[in-house]
Amino acid sequence: MAKASVIIPVYNVEKYLPQCLESVVNQTLQDIEIICVNDGSTDGSLKILEDYAQKDSRIRIINQDNQGQGVARNNALKIAEGEYIAFVDSDDWLETDALEKLYEFVKKYKAEAVVFDFVESDEKSGKEKFESFSKKIKKRYHYDLTEKGYFNWRDLKKHCLINLTDAAWHKIYSREFLIKNNIKFGIERYNEDDIFSQSVLLKADKIYYLNKYLYFYRERVNSSVNRVTAERLKIFKSIEQSEKLISDLGLDKVLALELSEYKIRELANAYIRLPEDFRDKFINETTQNLSDKELREFYKKIKSDNSFWENIFSIRNLKQKGKKVKVVTLFGLQYRLSKDEGGKRCY
Repeated sequence: MAKASVIIPVYNVEKYLPQCLESVVNQTLQDIEIICVNDGSTDGSLKILEDYAQKDSRIRIINQDNQGQGVARNNALKIAEGEYIAFVDSDDWLETDALEKLYEFVKKYKAEAVVFDFVESDEKSGKEKFESFSKKIKKRYHYDLTEKGYFNWRDLKKHCLINLTDAAWHKIYSREFLIKNNIKFGIERYNEDDIFSQSVLLKADKIYYLNKYLYFYRERVNSSVNRVTAERLKIFKSIEQSEKLISDLGLDKVLALELSEYKIRELANAYIRLPEDFRDKFINETTQNLSDKELREFYKKIKSDNSFWENIFSIRNLKQKGKKVKVVTLFGLQYRLSKDEGGKRCY
């Protein structure tokens, strides 16, 4: 059994893949397996993987039709044999001793999951931003993670679904913990990390913290995170999975505010990055998924993305809970008009 399995989903990243692979194969912790999932690449990515696999027997390649990162990672998890699981995106890279430091730490504390710090590298400007998880937590919760050493979601409940669930790649996980709790990624092509990270947060007894910058995240203008695409309509499926997870854990009432906050933020983020042609459809579905109070908060968040004249005056026809609703924006304020049972217009 390898000490760690490193899972790398790969799709059309021939420009960045060699740097990523070099950072993994040259880790000071040598007892690892490297599972690369070629997600239907149409560029030279597969050839690069095959060349590296010929030189390094620790590399295993899975080929699949293009199905997205969630499916790719899940397929890798099915065959992973390492004690611990680490994820690396194929356009990012690791510090040379990252896995050695993480393995020593995770073994010492028998941790189910460990979060660590990362460096955000802006491809366009070349600038680096050091992202400290402990500083973020101290600022938002006044919780000294460097002193305590670990946290549980109940320690930091407020805003936890927003502040404590992010990318899967700046943590390492016990494979036994993931298997025992049936923790997987979403299979949609959007927000596939969310259900995985939320499951880890809500099911782990403790999440430990290693105060080290071990991962380099490449910020790309044309990355999937920033891309304007109709795929963002799939956010509704992602939210449905989150609601089911929380319900299955019996935390509906306990996390009602946190779930509401998460839904509003994610829907607003998706809307802003959605092609104009799909926005009316998106709004219609949003009105079916949010309460009146949540809708008001949602509109506040997206208002800043509207054009100047849209904020002055605009009219949209929507459906809410089976009824036709006319949303009128006037001088930045939004009003919803519908008809009562007598057919009269009402607010």
